[in-house]
Amino acid sequence: MISFLNSKITTKQETLMSVKFPVPVYKLVHSTLYTANFLSGEQFLADLQDELLDVTYVEKNNDLYKFHQTIKSPCIKSLCKLMHTEIREWLSDVTGIELDDRVDTFAARYEYTDTLSCHDDELEGRRIAYILYLVPPSWTEADGGALDLYNTDEQGQPKDIVKSIVPSRNTLAFFEVSPVSFHQVAEVLTQDHVRLSVTGWFYGKPFKRPDPYTEAKLQTQPCSSIEEEVFYEWINPIYLSEDIQLEIREKFENESEIELVDFLKKEKYDEVLEVLEHAPITWIQNGPANRRRYCRCEAENLPAVLTQCIKLFQSDAMFLVLSNLTGLKLHELAKCSDSETSDDEDTDPSKSTGCSRKKEAVDMCHEVSEAICVVIEEETEVHFPHAITGSSKKLQQNREVSQLQSEGATLAESDEVSIQFKAGVLKKISNEWEKITTDKFRLM
Repeated sequence: MISFLNSKITTKQETLMSVKFPVPVYKLVHSTLYTANFLSGEQFLADLQDELLDVTYVEKNNDLYKFHQTIKSPCIKSLCKLMHTEIREWLSDVTGIELDDRVDTFAARYEYTDTLSCHDDELEGRRIAYILYLVPPSWTEADGGALDLYNTDEQGQPKDIVKSIVPSRNTLAFFEVSPVSFHQVAEVLTQDHVRLSVTGWFYGKPFKRPDPYTEAKLQTQPCSSIEEEVFYEWINPIYLSEDIQLEIREKFENESEIELVDFLKKEKYDEVLEVLEHAPITWIQNGPANRRRYCRCEAENLPAVLTQCIKLFQSDAMFLVLSNLTGLKLHELAKCSDSETSDDEDTDPSKSTGCSRKKEAVDMCHEVSEAICVVIEEETEVHFPHAITGSSKKLQQNREVSQLQSEGATLAESDEVSIQFKAGVLKKISNEWEKITTDKFRLM
């Protein structure tokens, strides 16, 4: 016979774990509680643990989580019966939340490096989430796998971890599911044990939740230029071969993913790695944790190699190479992919507002920039560098001429060219621009 011990629920004020999430909208105060020695009958616990170590699991693995899950266990079925009766009534009394007869129960197995990212468990009708831990008695904080609980900021988004509950055998943790019940399972750090648990949700009558928080769009930065010789110092030349790029693009289009081994030259990779591991860099965490969780470095006072690496990945040349490798139009001068040409363009030239029309405009810009660069070279004896990729030289010219037209005095400063022009040169450039673009700019 299985029974549970109606142990005293210990709160934070009584020195054990209890974290209260602020819920300004609702009268109920959300608490995360746990009770030790929850189930009586050590033999049942041992049998349940043995079954959960042997049953077949389904791997759950993506960017948000990595663990294994199953529901096929006779002992879990026995536990479910108890969940539907005594435990459900007890939880309703303890929390003051009215529950119906719906209960989800499954087993979760977390192994070395497994984790579950920050989330709030909200789904229609879920009212209480629970976790019954079946870890070895020797499990400690150093083994990882803690249940991390977050507080929230003024937008109701997860901010900081305010409590971590270390798994303990035969301990039940439970909390009200709410818009602010943010939590995560920390990465399992031990290779000697697995983090077993029986977990799920109790359901009840749903109630109106506040509208979800809409985050402001992240601001993107325009591409920048980079010296040709610097670009070649970083990129493995095999990935600049047209034949190799074609093979990679076909594989990417078929599989929607690709791994480019040794993309950077080894000496540059080693130099970056050394600086990242040992240089005194200031890191700032980016959140909120339910949307993203990574650290970025302060752009100021970075070691020169990191500054150059960042510039490399922000450059026009890099986006053009990535366009060639993926077939995606990641830059305005990248070749068009077949998917970007609409059916309407094939049948009605008057509706040519897609990729083919853009290509005509880009070709026109190439013609303009080539003519203007002839004037620039004749008048100043300044010569443009060779192309990094098929469109890179024209891109450099386009940017410089465009900025020249808008500023009316100087060719924009870049890492390769920075000169002053006389009024006569400006006049020649202006005449050349006007002559070529009078009709062709109507394409745009």
